[in-house]
Amino acid sequence: MSTLFIKINDTELEVDDEGNVRAVGDETDASAADLIVKRLDETSFHVLSQNQSVILRVEPNGEGAVRVASRGSESIALIQTRQEKLLERYGAATLKKGRDGNVKAPMPGLVLRILVEEGQEVRAGEGLVVLEAMKMENELVSPIDGVVKSVNATVGEPVEKSALLVAISSSE
Repeated sequence: MSTLFIKINDTELEVDDEGNVRAVGDETDASAADLIVKRLDETSFHVLSQNQSVILRVEPNGEGAVRVASRGSESIALIQTRQEKLLERYGAATLKKGRDGNVKAPMPGLVLRILVEEGQEVRAGEGLVVLEAMKMENELVSPIDGVVKSVNATVGEPVEKSALLVAISSSE
């Protein structure tokens, strides 16, 4: 298990490998010290924060998000690993899933492996290139089903942020 980051509305929580939970942000924030979360079952959690007790019901909502229900209201919470959070911080959010088959470097890095070749059919979510950045290996995946039109990266070569690594033409 690795550290997870959970964002609900404007509140962000960090859950470490041992299940400890803390509020992310200003270290002087009293809510960080007062937050206690206990898992009740597969979908329920008891949260005690600032002397308020809340039961949360959580169910998957797809694409790393969950629906959180409490006291008759619902919110969508985004759950990210440390790697996903770093990719988002350094520009991976610009790699939007959709009809665009251009996969660009989300940050400067070194190309470790190329997993596809020109003319190869790929499915959305299939690995294309492994990029090393900030001492982490990041597998960049295809945003669409299609055919690899070009591979513009070379193993062992550095790339700049937003460099086009792989172009995919849609199979539709």
